[in-house]
Amino acid sequence: GLIGFEMEGAGVWDSFPCVVIKGACDYADSHKTKVWQRYAAATAAVCMKAFL
Repeated sequence: GLIGFEMEGAGVWDSFPCVVIKGACDYADSHKTKVWQRYAAATAAVCMKAFL
C-alpha cells in the first residue's frame, strides 16, 4: 500500500522536469531512528543508480 505522498518534487517539476526518488524511513511513531533514515537514503540512492 501507499506509505507516503511526495509534495516537494511537484514544485521542482514546475521549474525543471525531473524524476524524484525518495525513501520512506518511518511512520512518524516511536520507532523513528537515525538508522532507518540512513537506510532509506541508501536505498533511494541505489534505486536512482539503477534507474540511471
